[in-house]
Amino acid sequence: MKQSKLLQHMKPLDKLPFTLHPFRRITWVNESLKTEWEPRLEKMQHHAEEVFSTAAAEGLLPVYVNNVRSCETYGYKKKMYSMGLHAEQLSAMPVFIQKALAVNPQTGSNFIISGRRREVISFIENIHNISTLEEITALPPGTLTRWKRLVNTGLDDIHWLYLNEKGRAPQPEKNFQNNMLNPCWRTFGIAAIPHCPVSMHCGKSLALAAQLRSLAEDILSPFDYTTLYEVLSWPAEWSALHGIAELKTPLFKMAGNTTATASKYTIQYLSERYPVHGVRGRMFPYKAPVKLHMSASEKFRRGLIYINRSVGKEQGESCKSLPVAMPATL
Repeated sequence: MKQSKLLQHMKPLDKLPFTLHPFRRITWVNESLKTEWEPRLEKMQHHAEEVFSTAAAEGLLPVYVNNVRSCETYGYKKKMYSMGLHAEQLSAMPVFIQKALAVNPQTGSNFIISGRRREVISFIENIHNISTLEEITALPPGTLTRWKRLVNTGLDDIHWLYLNEKGRAPQPEKNFQNNMLNPCWRTFGIAAIPHCPVSMHCGKSLALAAQLRSLAEDILSPFDYTTLYEVLSWPAEWSALHGIAELKTPLFKMAGNTTATASKYTIQYLSERYPVHGVRGRMFPYKAPVKLHMSASEKFRRGLIYINRSVGKEQGESCKSLPVAMPATL
């Protein structure tokens, strides 16, 4: 009974009859953070792929699906073979499988399936058999079915799936305690597992994330390992209204197209972790600014000294009785 409820059709959203052209715009907090973090985010994508595609992950991931540019396909397959893995390519794949396996196709690219030879060949042969495919890819039961129904309703963002986690009417606002399944960084290819789970509380996905994290600690350098999982632990907020989705993180805001709705929908991923130089603010997901009761400005201090002396001369009072610093709001 519980499984049948999980797999029931999603209730319709209050959709609007238009679709925006695909776009993505990122606004960084400041130029220094952009200079520091933009290349680091790009490197972290390669670090995640390195963990998922390594021969050491074979026991956890029978197959791994990646999207590789045509000009790099030969080199990628050669790399897989050198690690003792088998690799085959596909030119097309059903959209709901792409979404479930977190594969972002690009023009002039191929889908590369790597892993054990038997599982790779079986994956290709059973590309349209959902139950067999879930078994081959070690996906939690029902993952591909939920994604197929989501895509068939015209939705393709994992956040819509989380808003409708149990097949009920979508909630305008939802909060999750952040964990390693945080989906907000998948746009950059940064994730703890290679598939998109249908729930932030999926036990099988959380167990896989913990096992891959242990593997990542052995494969990656201490700095790269710490940075990857530190980013996944940060708070974030996703919201959508009138076809525009906005993602807020401690480093930047990102806007992009999504399903157009008349109402605003919001998901907050709560966490106490926060980057040292992240932006401060009073609204989630930002950390509250440090409240400065006094100004530490040198010019402000000299101004106070001047006022103290002026008042002392006019009233014949000692300037020592006046404070050396005043509230910054004055």
